[in-house]
Amino acid sequence: MVQLLDKRALHIAFIVLATGLCFWSGLDSLFLFDDGPNLDALVHIREASLSSPDFREFVLAGQAGPTGRPVSLFTFALQAAAWPDDPAAFKAINLLIHALSAVLVYLCSFRLAMHLRRERHLAALVATTAALVWALQPVHTSTVLYTVQRMALLSNFSCCWAFMATWCSGSAR
Repeated sequence: MVQLLDKRALHIAFIVLATGLCFWSGLDSLFLFDDGPNLDALVHIREASLSSPDFREFVLAGQAGPTGRPVSLFTFALQAAAWPDDPAAFKAINLLIHALSAVLVYLCSFRLAMHLRRERHLAALVATTAALVWALQPVHTSTVLYTVQRMALLSNFSCCWAFMATWCSGSAR
């Protein structure tokens, strides 16, 4: 059991490392397209605190989509000190969210392979391959490296997390 956990940890570390290396060179790029119009109000946030009126105003005043995307804006408000001088800080958080989603894809794939009665080593290999194929798709470049696309990353992460949580709760019975 411990040996399997060690191997799975190595697979997960490899997925995170490969994902990071793939997108790392893009972290030092500039803010793009609609980053400015959506995030310019960050300059008014004096402290990253829920009790700050500026913080709450920024989070709740979003104009994108029907709800204003407050979860995404909340994560941006936590990074207000980096605006507008440090786009890499924002993109690094996007990369972290993407890498964590890749780990969830691995865990879901591993669980699916085990459910299909595959041997553990084969399940880990299939899961690693699936996670890498998913994480390194070129289509993710714009989502990870366009700052305001964080809402798409958070949505994906939430869906993967919900899938895992639902599956785990169902198998625990």
